[in-house]
Amino acid sequence: MKEREEENLRERLLLEAAGRGEREAFARLLEGCQSRFLALLLRMGIERSEAEHLLLEAFWKVWKGAPRFRGECLASTWITRIVLNTALKALAKKNPIDSKGELLEERWEDHSPGPAETLERKERTLLVQEALDTLPPRGRVVLILKHSEGLSYSEIAQVMETTPSAVESLLSRSRKQLFERLKTLQETTKGFPVSGV
Repeated sequence: MKEREEENLRERLLLEAAGRGEREAFARLLEGCQSRFLALLLRMGIERSEAEHLLLEAFWKVWKGAPRFRGECLASTWITRIVLNTALKALAKKNPIDSKGELLEERWEDHSPGPAETLERKERTLLVQEALDTLPPRGRVVLILKHSEGLSYSEIAQVMETTPSAVESLLSRSRKQLFERLKTLQETTKGFPVSGV
């Protein structure tokens, strides 16, 4: 817990320094969070090259907006909000996206047992990603922030600029939608059982 508090303080100080025009502080801030945000965009189903482009665009917005950071939330929450809003705007323009999130597959892939189990896990991951890709962007985001990023309801509410109760409701609806889509995909592809998802 103390380690996370120290990281939050470090990020806030670097963002405040960036707001004063200190480029080196901004570079150090990005160094510490770039891979985390790229992974987030990949899990949203955005192709790697587009995710990298969106990340550059979002980081440019962070640099330009840094002087306006008021410290009312964590620096990481503020940056996450900018990254997600940039991605959601791009998704809205491009809807629907049919790309697959490479990182999600890597995270769930089992590297130990034989090829049959590995193939089964890959197929299950693709099935989940396919179902996730059919959800509305905000539904996708709330599931990723909760289950992949491990954020609390209040942290998600800050990122998505809403209330914790609205997050809880959206999360519940999104889980139900995901489960229903998984059931449909399972039935149409004779895929894997979705009980316990």
